[in-house]
Amino acid sequence: MKICIFEDKKYDQLYPLTYLRGVFELKCGHTLLVEKIKRKLAAQAYCYFIREELAPCLRNKVEGEAVNDMAGLEEDVLFINGRWLASNKDDLSLDGAEEVGFKGDDIVYIRAKKETIAKYLKDDRSEEHTSELQSHSFISYAVF
Repeated sequence: MKICIFEDKKYDQLYPLTYLRGVFELKCGHTLLVEKIKRKLAAQAYCYFIREELAPCLRNKVEGEAVNDMAGLEEDVLFINGRWLASNKDDLSLDGAEEVGFKGDDIVYIRAKKETIAKYLKDDRSEEHTSELQSHSFISYAVF
């Protein structure tokens, strides 16, 4: 399973720290948030979604890993919010059923199978298709 670390729309709540870096590149203690995530959930492959203006710099830092590349989503993926502060108390794992984990109104993670991802990455962006995705009828929910 691949881990995809993404930056959500709340990056601006961490200004000025996130003007020139992604939220997962912030330090908490001695390590970056991305390092904490990788230590907690070791995977064979990683990809990242970040603001487009920061993508070239991140590509240089993570050579060989996909940045803002939808083609990197061709297998089962655990999407993790880059603002997540991974700790030993969290029981999130790579394996398991499809689900969305929330903390309040924020998505912390989404575990999705490649078939589900492929279904929603098709060129068909109809109103019905979009509302089905938003309803998350195919995924169970977990609250962090």
